[in-house]
Amino acid sequence: MTIPQYPLAPGRVAIHDPAIVEDRGTYYIFGTHRRCARSTDLVHWERFENNLSRDPESVLGGIWEAWPKQPENPDLNGNTWAPDVIWNPVMGKWCMYLSVNGHEFRSVIVLLTADRLDGDWTYVGPVVYSGFDAANVDRTDVPRVLGDDSARDLPNRYLSLKDTRINAIDATPIMCEHGEMWMSVGSWFGGIWMFRLDPTTGLR
Repeated sequence: MTIPQYPLAPGRVAIHDPAIVEDRGTYYIFGTHRRCARSTDLVHWERFENNLSRDPESVLGGIWEAWPKQPENPDLNGNTWAPDVIWNPVMGKWCMYLSVNGHEFRSVIVLLTADRLDGDWTYVGPVVYSGFDAANVDRTDVPRVLGDDSARDLPNRYLSLKDTRINAIDATPIMCEHGEMWMSVGSWFGGIWMFRLDPTTGLR
């Protein structure tokens, strides 16, 4: 799916699911479908490009093919959602947590890192998966995290839309004052979930 570029008035930018971060007096905004812009006054904005906006396959193609891509949802371009960006002082990197989405909640939040907010991003790895069942859970890291027996039982408990069916979208990372790093994730069904990240890697 090609995202249409509608003309806007000078200094205006259209970004869905925005997340904003400041670095050295410049504000950077990142959003769904790899849209990004910067401003020095939070009023006048200019678009800028990076490797995610120019060529998402080069950054996310591997994880896209490995998990979210399905016949019902075959195009990576329309399925990069709701990034959030945070400075990780332990890693000395900007960390972007981005949802790569598929049909029936088969999504994964991944970690990307960069040295500069207006620079290119490097893929690090998956942080949390959703949308798995007993037939495909082995394609995720769930068996390694929970152990094989628990992982095979988990999909039977996980499929309730009103209780535990997590959707791996809308990541919100936070670095606490005492050094712990956490991330919330979830949606209007199944609830909002929170787990710790490792500041030395940025991963779960």
